[in-house]
Amino acid sequence: MTSVPTMTPPVKRRTFGELLSSDLRALPVLLALVLLWAFFAIQSDVFLSPRNLSNLLIQSTVVGIMALGLMFVLLVKEIDLSVAAINGVTSVFMAKAIVEWGASPWMAVPAAILLGAGIGSLSARWVNWVGVPSFVVTLGLGLALNGLQLILLPDTARYGLQGTGIEAVALTTIGGTWAWIALAVGIAIFASLVLSSVGRRRRAGLEVNARNEVVLPLVGGTLFGIVVVPS
Repeated sequence: MTSVPTMTPPVKRRTFGELLSSDLRALPVLLALVLLWAFFAIQSDVFLSPRNLSNLLIQSTVVGIMALGLMFVLLVKEIDLSVAAINGVTSVFMAKAIVEWGASPWMAVPAAILLGAGIGSLSARWVNWVGVPSFVVTLGLGLALNGLQLILLPDTARYGLQGTGIEAVALTTIGGTWAWIALAVGIAIFASLVLSSVGRRRRAGLEVNARNEVVLPLVGGTLFGIVVVPS
């Protein structure tokens, strides 16, 4: 007798309130974050100013980009221990190309990004094709890249990028009307992504909570952008 396969019911997405009520592990993190913001806001009047919030976002960009990349690795139940080493090697490669090889920053930066993407792709292919655990592959790759970084660095162990033109890439900011235009474009793109996700869920017959999945993200993102955009 052949058994009839059972249909697995779709996983219901929990709202933010349901998450807090059913899983209190997130509550200490949120409480600590609120207390930190309150403490620094009391210590300094400029902590919650648009300029300082913008600086905090800029300073967290590197870690944030690496965390976004690692998110996809963790979703497939793998791990990558070479992210920091890849970041270091690509940064040194970019600086070496600008200072010693005379490359333009507008060429060195994309080249460094492509180098990092290539290294990550090769390590992923090694895990998929050979079957070596990602822990072993990325740990060994990270150690090797740390050694490569020492080889690429000069005797002073640092590169001086002042006056090389990299400031035009790293320190250029927009303000005034252009900042508000960029905010409007960003909100429009974010809204299109949210609505597209909701549309796919409805076509799949899944339940959609318009308030928690559309209104709150859009309103929260818009208000945060209005606060962060420098006046």
